[in-house]
Amino acid sequence: MSKTYIIISFFLLLVSCSDYKVKKAIENCADQKFNNSNSVFINLPLYEMPQIRKIDKKIYSLKKLLKSKELLIKQAHDKYMENNPSPRWKPLDLEYPKIGSPNYNENYRIYQKKKLEHNNKHHKESINHMKALQSFLTPFSEEIKEVEKKIRTQKWELKKAKLFIIKEEFNKMSFKEKSKVIDYVNLYGSCEQEYKDLPNKFLIQYD
Repeated sequence: MSKTYIIISFFLLLVSCSDYKVKKAIENCADQKFNNSNSVFINLPLYEMPQIRKIDKKIYSLKKLLKSKELLIKQAHDKYMENNPSPRWKPLDLEYPKIGSPNYNENYRIYQKKKLEHNNKHHKESINHMKALQSFLTPFSEEIKEVEKKIRTQKWELKKAKLFIIKEEFNKMSFKEKSKVIDYVNLYGSCEQEYKDLPNKFLIQYD
């Protein structure tokens, strides 16, 4: 075997090892990003799985309960308004002073004062009516907020359960299988770009 052939073979071996090292680092990077993400997806029959169905059933029941609570508050609102109608606007029972009449300026001042008092009184009555209505509906509103909070909690539990199953399934996959997952392909591409930008730092981090 010639010396030149040995040198070429050794060089090719080094290149091959280097290429493998880079590809493995990029794969490690994409794997880590996938496992650390909260928005990845794999096409799985998630809603056929017992743990997912259980949480989804809870959400469905809570949404039904929420609709019934919303109907109750509407009925309570309508009943309250029927028994306690909003204060009606009444026009000011005072004639506008005639321009050019004696003491016009003084009469105009009195008119404006009484008009302001009249408007303020109506405004105060309206505000008090609105506060009384809100106070009456508060228990219903609190019940609705509590159900909405439970729905948000269950939705978060559903998301966590889905992610757990997805990542568990992902970590069983071969690279060939991972390469068919769109989210993984996108992450792999971003890792390739990271390697191109700072190759040495990238290899230290993901080797």
